Amino acid sequence: MATGVVSMRVPEDAKNRLERFSRYLGKKPSEAGAMLLEEGLRRAEHPYIDFRNTRIGRQAYLKGSRLAVWYIYQVASDYNFSISQTSEHLHLSESKVKAALHYAGSYPKEIEIAMADNAAGEYEALKGLLPDLTPVDAPKA
Repeated sequence: MATGVVSMRVPEDAKNRLERFSRYLGKKPSEAGAMLLEEGLRRAEHPYIDFRNTRIGRQAYLKGSRLAVWYIYQVASDYNFSISQTSEHLHLSESKVKAALHYAGSYPKEIEIAMADNAAGEYEALKGLLPDLTPVDAPKA
């Protein structure tokens, strides 16, 4: 990916907060700053979306909910992307489901990776509890 260089002046307090945040994430301040800039631009383009730290990294969430965008996308795919059925299943307004799916459509690779990471994490956690566990693909109804 091509990168551009942007230099900015920020108040000393913001610089200190960015350094603390970057340590928390295990990133360089420039990496954390670039990530926050990208997330801020995405929030401006997708006002229903927010970002949170999760066990598998920073992820897009539907603002005001506990639902990750990838999860809403996954439920929607189970309903052949029926907005009304997804909305009913998740107890969300149709506009919120549409907003999540619009974000997912804008960043499909991110959603695909989050879904794969989540599936791998669930399996590994269960495998620790049930050593003989073997994954099985269930037929879709």
